Amino acid sequence: MQGIRFSSQALPHGLDERARFSLWRDLYIANIGSLDIRISEAAPFRADLDMTLYGAVGLASFSGTVQTVKRTPHDLHADSQDAYFLMINDGPDTVGGLHVGREMALAPGAAALMSTQECGSITGGAAPRGGHVWRNLVVPGELMRGALGGVDDLLATSRSGASLAFLRSYLTLLNDTPPSDDPALAAHISTTLMDLLTLVLRGAGDAARQAASRGLRAARIDAVLAGIRDGYTDPGFSVKSLARQLGLSVRYIHDLLQETGTGFAERVLELRLQRSAVLLGDRRSDALRIADLALAVGFSDVSYFNRCFRRRFGCTPTAMR
Repeated sequence: MQGIRFSSQALPHGLDERARFSLWRDLYIANIGSLDIRISEAAPFRADLDMTLYGAVGLASFSGTVQTVKRTPHDLHADSQDAYFLMINDGPDTVGGLHVGREMALAPGAAALMSTQECGSITGGAAPRGGHVWRNLVVPGELMRGALGGVDDLLATSRSGASLAFLRSYLTLLNDTPPSDDPALAAHISTTLMDLLTLVLRGAGDAARQAASRGLRAARIDAVLAGIRDGYTDPGFSVKSLARQLGLSVRYIHDLLQETGTGFAERVLELRLQRSAVLLGDRRSDALRIADLALAVGFSDVSYFNRCFRRRFGCTPTAMR
């Protein structure tokens, strides 16, 4: 079991608050991952982070006066992490958040699943006397997706109940247990953590929540399709711009569209070609040059438009007029 510790109390003496925070943040980003971290102005800076790896599964415990943590598009590009983490609010106050376009309000003891491949934020507001206390159970993306099909549908939904209470108790036990170099013990703990996490996210008797998750996924598919219909005529339209607009990751959009049977590029191309055929049959468009018509439906290259049109309809755009 490997451990990492970052404590503001271990920083060099004589630094002012800003310098101490800046150094701690730089150490965090260099060793853990890219984040936009903001501190509270109402309390002296303090931050303690302990992270232990049990096989592939990590347990991170944080306490301190950090006010807001954000993962921005810049951060996604900076480290390309692929992991999921169950963020547990162990502090005395409600913690707010925003992830995959959904607002969260995590009461003390509640948790929510988040992804490092999605933009998001956690906001604790003004730090209480003891500071904020958060725990993250971190699982590699491939391992999580293998254990839980459709895991992205479970993001940003507040969790509570008996399964989470048991998981929290087990995490406390791990925090209070001296580290060990026994790989068999680490593997056992990793398996137990995954089993408990599965119960928290999709426990027996959670049919209503699973139905809600399926409904959320359907709503997101509808939002993606609507976004494509609204944006396809823009020559600069791309899956990246759609992802930014909807607050979803590119990978998740491709995953959603896979269920419809038609990918992003194919869908956009078909919409553009169908729209061009409608315009070519409309006498009010007779004055439009082919190049102008191609641009109006989203093509920036008229030669490419002509090739796609002929392949789709068996004739040139000019012949269809």
